[in-house]
Amino acid sequence: MLRKKLPTWRRYLTVEPLIFFYGYGLTMSMPIFRQYVYSVISQWKGLPYEQLLLEKEGLGCQEHFAGANNTLRDLENEVQSLATKIDTGNIVFWAIPSLIVAPFWGPWTDKSRRRKPALLAPVIGAFLAITVWLMVMYFEWPLYVTFIGSALAGFSGHLTTISLAVMAYIADTTEKNEIAFRLAIMQTLFFMGGVVSQLTSGFWIHRFGFIIPTWIILGCYLISGLWVIFLVPESHEKATHEKHNFFDIKSLNVLVNVFRKEREVGRKSLLLLVVVSAIIYLTILGLEGVTSLFVMRSPLCFRPKLVGYFLAYGMFLSGVGGAVGVKLLGKFFSELNACDISIVSQIGEMVLLAFATRTWLVFVAPILGFFNSSVGPIIRSILSRIVGNDEQGSLFCAIGIISSLCQFLGATLFYSVYERTLHLTFGGFVFLLCAAIKLIPFCILRCVQVPPTDERRETGEEMTLKDDEENGNKQDEKLLEENGKVKDSEHENENDTSAEADVFDPDKIELAKPIED
Repeated sequence: MLRKKLPTWRRYLTVEPLIFFYGYGLTMSMPIFRQYVYSVISQWKGLPYEQLLLEKEGLGCQEHFAGANNTLRDLENEVQSLATKIDTGNIVFWAIPSLIVAPFWGPWTDKSRRRKPALLAPVIGAFLAITVWLMVMYFEWPLYVTFIGSALAGFSGHLTTISLAVMAYIADTTEKNEIAFRLAIMQTLFFMGGVVSQLTSGFWIHRFGFIIPTWIILGCYLISGLWVIFLVPESHEKATHEKHNFFDIKSLNVLVNVFRKEREVGRKSLLLLVVVSAIIYLTILGLEGVTSLFVMRSPLCFRPKLVGYFLAYGMFLSGVGGAVGVKLLGKFFSELNACDISIVSQIGEMVLLAFATRTWLVFVAPILGFFNSSVGPIIRSILSRIVGNDEQGSLFCAIGIISSLCQFLGATLFYSVYERTLHLTFGGFVFLLCAAIKLIPFCILRCVQVPPTDERRETGEEMTLKDDEENGNKQDEKLLEENGKVKDSEHENENDTSAEADVFDPDKIELAKPIED
């Protein structure tokens, strides 16, 4: 295996820095751009958003919206509604192109045995997208121009392609029983990049505005691209350089065959786990934008610095909890029970966030969701064991496509629900809906059959061999005993025969002497 041939210090420095810097840039771009859009629309509508920002912990800007000040509340609802439409538009423009391109990346990397092109393409697309955002900020172009940048990122594959490439790379270079933990490490690095970016994003916005942080994001993507080009080795030693048609319709058949092929543990388990992953992605990725808008809305009114702190805090707990959960829960519970605990953790976080009206309640919610990201690596590890080694790229390609599709559907669903409930005093209904949907995978996992890991399989084979040896020894002992009995009986028969022979031996019989006259 390639990873074992690398020096010890390089074994954890292949795709890890790529994940960190790409995660830094991506997670920093989302809240910054959302706050930029919110700020521009607020100025356009005449909402004094910057004057209503929270200075200290407390009830936020609730006092500004109390009483008969319905005009201010109506303005805020208009700003929130338009901001959701812009954010939904950006998601549509990167999600749909990535769904078109991604199905061809996984099979192509399997056929060519090359993962690096799939790692590099999304970085280039993200670099171009950030360039468009910079032009919008410098020249004050309409916000709808940002859809062009999102489309460029989408046609490069975006997060869908880089996710499948990283997961396939890990599956190529890691032992089967270590895949879940290493995927959790990758997830943690992605979150750690997000933590650092969110801790600093609010400071950069407060100190320099939106343009300087955008340049920092551009630099992160540049570092990611250079790292892939010069410092990431191919996962397969014998990567083929033959020409393979990228847009090959057979690639779609390969993806379909991953789910149609009969498996040792049953195709049903594979399909059920994919459904579970889809619902988890829908409820987590689809709710990210709504969470940012929720904390910027009254009565919380988080300012950019506090938004950054909250997102960094949540990502830190989620990243650490994911890695710790995979190891810790795996020692005391089965894989499916560990998934159940992770889903319950997610539900607790959503319920508390729905009723949060004070800053400290918002920051307590991620504590309840400490294990919320453990379920992803565990399910992907199980799926990796179900399919064959030559199907890893296709499998993770399918998972990446499902992830993007669910993020698109989730954002559309939750943004729509959030927008339609803006007139309600209780603004956390969307989080309760999300918590209710999470009960579906909790029930589905009851019907899943999990394949054994390599360690358990080897242990089972050793136990079988030991049992066979013991049974063989017992059988040999029985045969020896039976042979001994046969020999003893034969020996006794021989003795009896020899005794009879002695009685009738003619040589030992004395002839009768003749009678003398």
